[in-house]
Amino acid sequence: MRNHLGVLMLFVAAALILDGCARSSGPRGGVPPQRVDPSVQSRGEGTGIGSQDLVEVTDKMARSILSTPKIAHASTPPVIALLPVINDTRFPINRELFNRRIKALLNTQCDGRVYFVARDRIESVERERELKREGLVTSGGEGDLAGADFFLTGELTGLSQAASTGRSDYVLYTFRLIDAETSIEVWENFAEIKKEGLEDAAYR
Repeated sequence: MRNHLGVLMLFVAAALILDGCARSSGPRGGVPPQRVDPSVQSRGEGTGIGSQDLVEVTDKMARSILSTPKIAHASTPPVIALLPVINDTRFPINRELFNRRIKALLNTQCDGRVYFVARDRIESVERERELKREGLVTSGGEGDLAGADFFLTGELTGLSQAASTGRSDYVLYTFRLIDAETSIEVWENFAEIKKEGLEDAAYR
């Protein structure tokens, strides 16, 4: 009887050890990571800027840019250069995500109605031009570097409140197209989002 009891206890102990190893080596709580729609609110989201805000705002801006007369009725596709987005909120987010997503949406959905200049890669472009002119690499033809017809820029402005009952954050998203010759703002649009909650979340 004692032998059977001892064997049973060994099996129980081994099972507990294996279970503990599996839990310690796997994700916290034993739940593996899951892919979720970036337009859906995150479980751990606070009152700040989330992925669904990025998707909502950039979708709206891309559609609005394509419908503005300076773009929709242009005889030749306008060229756009990106200017840095200003983040005047309390959230330390990657502000360039907004411009980059607007640019990607326009490039993939506008069917050549606008073009963007790659100013962030200008050194590589200039070096390639030099190699072509020196005959070190093949060239399909020589041309001038493209200039911008418009600058696209934006600003994120926040208003925050906090009390013992919770906190709220309001963020105003404004984006503009500026004529590169006259400095006239030929288009502007905005989105505004306000969130309330009991706790804040960490943003990086």
